[in-house]
Amino acid sequence: MKLKIHLSALSVAALLTACASGIPQRTEGTFSEIDRYLQYDQGSVGSINYFGRFDGWRPLEREKLLVWDGLDNAYLVTVAPPCRDLDFTNTIGFTTRVRGTITSGVDAVQTSSERCRIIEIRRIDYRKMKADEKKEE
Repeated sequence: MKLKIHLSALSVAALLTACASGIPQRTEGTFSEIDRYLQYDQGSVGSINYFGRFDGWRPLEREKLLVWDGLDNAYLVTVAPPCRDLDFTNTIGFTTRVRGTITSGVDAVQTSSERCRIIEIRRIDYRKMKADEKKEE
């Protein structure tokens, strides 16, 4: 009986630890990183060109990531939930049904352990964002 209670206490502790390690909530009066990018949102695009690699990527929220395909082009990619591995994976890839094109609603982000279907792609004016940041310095 004591063993069962001990295991239950460990299970609860593990569950609370897992919940506590999630993405921090936004606090009022501050911009999250995604808000900074959304200030330069140029709208939704149905697809983007993809020739095997991007210059970089960064997870922003549980189901959102930013990818760069050059110095001036950035895209905010939203995937369908759940996509549990996006925050923790070191590498990503993309599935493509049409060679050289990533299409929302059709293709997916591939992490080390799961495939997350892309539901939206938004173009970000990364060049303007960087120019504005230089002005503020």
